[in-house]
Amino acid sequence: MIEFEEVTKRYGEKVAVSNLTLTVENGSVCALIGPSGCGKSTTLRMINRLLEPDEGTIRVDGKALRDYDPAELRLRVGYVIQSVGLLPHMRVWQNISLVPRLLKWTRRRQMARAEELLELVGLDPGEYREKFPRHLSGGEAQRVGVARALAADPPYLLMDEPFGAVDPLTRGVLQEAFRDIQRRLKKTVVLVTHDLDEAIYLGDRIALLKEGELHQFGSAAEVLTHPADEFVREFVGSDRMLRLLNTIDLGPITLRDALNRLLAADGEAIELDAGNGGTRTIDFAALRELVRS
Repeated sequence: MIEFEEVTKRYGEKVAVSNLTLTVENGSVCALIGPSGCGKSTTLRMINRLLEPDEGTIRVDGKALRDYDPAELRLRVGYVIQSVGLLPHMRVWQNISLVPRLLKWTRRRQMARAEELLELVGLDPGEYREKFPRHLSGGEAQRVGVARALAADPPYLLMDEPFGAVDPLTRGVLQEAFRDIQRRLKKTVVLVTHDLDEAIYLGDRIALLKEGELHQFGSAAEVLTHPADEFVREFVGSDRMLRLLNTIDLGPITLRDALNRLLAADGEAIELDAGNGGTRTIDFAALRELVRS
């Protein structure tokens, strides 16, 4: 669990985060979103002590961050950034193994863990293990970045615009892959994004910030159906009820995904992943019954 209690961070006269109080429950994804300069990245960076708050307390597992050794803390917190930050002179498996190497794992154990994680993020270990970062596409590099963050199996994962530097098609694939990984691993995740649809799709809870102040913290459905104030109402937009479709899960996909696929198939029945290794056939009538149930 990550807890913010009346946390404030200043840069000179500018207040970047103001009196922030919120709790990220274990095993959940909290999406931080808001206009540029709203304080979302500052909030994220205080969790692993890249920045220190000026006032208030941040706790991880009930222990104040100030009582953690920074190096010890960062071993418990995976970190994924937009630019990935892979080391160009190291092969993929070596990049993934950076933290295990610091923990003095054996080379064999490092290699085994790298191969396990490459499979987890959807990259064939035999094909990608020995590659250098320059041989990877943007989407592939981002997958390796996620694998690196998970290498030592940290309970916490911080993600700062993790899919912002890739094209929309690759972004959608990566979002779906992340949802699948999170469904299996149940990490406690704080995600910074400027994309409302991404926050709705990936976040269990959304924290909407403006000029360092928290305007609303709740589920996507709560934010979309009951905006806390005029700023939130304007931010989520007039099409917020359409966005609400992304909050209704139909197993591995959302209602919006299913509708999009049915429309692309001109209303013909389609096959969907049933989430248990099988498939199921669905059409508009079946979709309507699923929503009603």
